[in-house]
Amino acid sequence: MAICLVLWTLVAAPGLLHAAESSELGIRRTVSLGVLRPIARVSALLSLDRIGRGANAVLGRHDGGLGGGPNPGDDLIALGPPGSNPSPAGGGSQSPGRRKVWTVHPPSAVNPLTILSVGDSLGIDLAIGMDRRLAGDAGFVHRYDARISTGLARSDYFDWQAQIRRDLARVHPDIVLVMFGTNDVQPFWDGHGFIRYGTPPWKPAYRAAVWEIMDTIRATGTPVVWVGLPPMGKEPLASGVQFLDTVYRYAASKRKGVTYVDTWSLFANAKDGYAAYLPDPSGQQELVRRPDGIHLTAQGYDRLAGAVFTQMSPLWSS
Repeated sequence: MAICLVLWTLVAAPGLLHAAESSELGIRRTVSLGVLRPIARVSALLSLDRIGRGANAVLGRHDGGLGGGPNPGDDLIALGPPGSNPSPAGGGSQSPGRRKVWTVHPPSAVNPLTILSVGDSLGIDLAIGMDRRLAGDAGFVHRYDARISTGLARSDYFDWQAQIRRDLARVHPDIVLVMFGTNDVQPFWDGHGFIRYGTPPWKPAYRAAVWEIMDTIRATGTPVVWVGLPPMGKEPLASGVQFLDTVYRYAASKRKGVTYVDTWSLFANAKDGYAAYLPDPSGQQELVRRPDGIHLTAQGYDRLAGAVFTQMSPLWSS
């Protein structure tokens, strides 16, 4: 039993280390990292970490995209129609003088629009929903890069700024959908140290990170659709995401080419709070949230993707 426990620890060490790195700051995280880092190095040295990756591959789990934890080198996984390819030259349509007008060509089978979805675990829900919404429509190609346990507050754990630059270079999207925040109600890493959540410097630091993501995408001439967060079923996340939505809404209002999609009202109950069940178009109650009070069900995917598609469509129909 002791030998099995040691082997399991060595095999599981990389995953446990990722989980510890993304956890909240504190003594528990510090101790966990101190213990797991040397074990993970031994696991890599003995190539035992490959066993875990192989098992995940057999089970259909992936380190990047919708499947799991951060790995900047992972390729994007296509959610679009089989055999579809990203458009050769992405970005919003430009006038002859290269002035950004923040519109894109109409979608068609001959010249489809490439949509790139990026984000955290709720970004995964958005990506699944958009895939369902665009399925069978030859006018669109959907690509995504969404990763659990990531966000904009902890670039020391995963640098989305750098990753989005890689995604833009690979995919050349016509429109980028962005959804972050589920993991951002925590201290912010500014490159030198941590800014405690709730203190006066936190909001401008986080807003600057949001603007940086927007500007990185806009620099390619590509319109941004920034998707806000829905109500959450537990504190402190419930009040935290409402605060984050004010940051996203304000940041989007100060950047041309950025559309903000409000999902709070889309998923709120009559009292403007969290609701697990909401009426469908026929008035029947449907389950839209998972038991964790954070993520969406299949019905929630469709509700979210439908709203995003509606607010995105003026980009090619205006």
